[in-house]
Parts: sequence; structure tokens; C-alpha cells
Amino acid sequence: MSLYRPVSTETWTDSKVVDDYTADDLYFWLYLLTNPRTNLLGCYELSISQSAYQMKWTKEKVWQYLKRFCEVHMTIGYNEDTKEVIIFNWAKYNWTKSPSLIASVKQQTNGVKCEDYRKYFIDLVNSVDTVCIPYGYRGYTVASANASAITNPCLLIKDKTNTQTKERIQERKTPNFDETDEPEMTIDELKKALSEDDKKKNLDEIMEKYRRNQEGDNQ
Repeated sequence: MSLYRPVSTETWTDSKVVDDYTADDLYFWLYLLTNPRTNLLGCYELSISQSAYQMKWTKEKVWQYLKRFCEVHMTIGYNEDTKEVIIFNWAKYNWTKSPSLIASVKQQTNGVKCEDYRKYFIDLVNSVDTVCIPYGYRGYTVASANASAITNPCLLIKDKTNTQTKERIQERKTPNFDETDEPEMTIDELKKALSEDDKKKNLDEIMEKYRRNQEGDNQ
């Protein structure tokens, strides 16, 4: 049975999209909202390889935009250890007060691997009367993701996740986002550069040993 994820038509007129989003930004955002891994929580495992395959992007480009949405647009968080992405404010625009829906949410919360994310959803369910909308779906827009960012209880998790994502990406030497959409250096180019550095380092060590031997012979 097919699943459907409604997206508001206001997405196309949203001021943030119009002013700040590139075509690839919008493509990535719609993918996050509608890909097969989405669920009632708006928190799910996001495989970089699978996302790259489904979007017809490279893995490096997926990392690039994942970082951009965490640190620039600030609409998501990502935990690389558990490979889970969380879309902020998803619940406010996708949940209702339906007992059956809340029961499903509680069940799915048990499957969240990230402890911080799981605690966030437990607290969210406990305060369901203040975060849920009444019957009548409003749809999800970009503006809604930032509407309560200042008081969003997930803000601390987001900040923590952004720091972690930044450190992990730097370790992987993933290139920073560039408006030209072209990576500064491909993985193959990076490996080649590192290989050249190793060769130079080994050569320097050999020359140093040779110099020491020569000095010893002269003495």
C-alpha cells in the first residue's frame, strides 16, 4: 500500500524558499519530507548511499546539503552515529489529537535510536495538547519549520547535532557548500593529494636518514 506525504502548495510561495532556497535546496527539502523512510515522527534513519541513489546525486553532494540544512537553513538535525535525521516542528503540522495516531507515535518513539531524540518525542507526546493541531490537515511549509525555533524544545538537540555533524564532516573532509554547486575537491582527488603527501613525507624521512649517515661517515 502506497503512503502519501502531503506538502502545502504554499511551499512554492514561501518567502524563505523564494529568497534563500536554490533549486537543489528545494529538491532536497521535498526529498526529506516525502522519501520512503519518512514516518509519523519526522525522525527516521537516512542512509547517505540510499539517498544518493534515489536522488541521482553523489554521496558528497548529499553530505553537502545535509550540512547546509543543519547549519544554514536550520530546519533539521542529523545524528551520524545513529544515522537519524529529525525534521523540526514536523509534529506541529502533521499530528492530530487522534488517540490512534498518538498510540502509533508512542510505538514509533520506542524505535528511535538517538537517546536525545527519543526523549524529545516522549516530552512532546506528554504535552500533546499544546503542540498538536485539531482535525483538518494544514500541510507542511518551510516557514512552519522555523516559526517557533526560539522556543522549540528541540533547539538544544539541534545545536548539539549541528556541532556533531560539523565535526564528522570535517573528519571526512567533505567540501563546504558552494553556490556553484561544484565540490572543491572530489574524494579521488583528495586521496591522490593525501597519497602525494605521504610520498613526500617518506622521501623527507629517507633524505634525513641519508644526511645523518653522511655526517657520521665524515666524523
